[in-house]
Amino acid sequence: MNINKPFIEQLPAGPSFKMMLVEVGEFLMGGTGEEARENEKPIHRVILNSFYIGIYPVAQALWESVFGKKSSSYTEADCLVDMISWTDTQVFL
Repeated sequence: MNINKPFIEQLPAGPSFKMMLVEVGEFLMGGTGEEARENEKPIHRVILNSFYIGIYPVAQALWESVFGKKSSSYTEADCLVDMISWTDTQVFL
């Protein structure tokens, strides 16, 4: 991983957030033997392209700036998001 200066994304009507570049890489995924489930076999190589990832967890203020609403009953802007669906997560990304 390249340790570099964070990329700062500024949303038009919301907070900014910091992301770091994770450079292209590869790893072995899966398992063998009794400890591995069937859907984890066989061990195989996974190659990832470079991508940016948030340095900090997503807070309510950031979520609200994208969706126009908070993700839960917590009203504080710095509380972490919770109670979100897989579909909303995909839209957020």
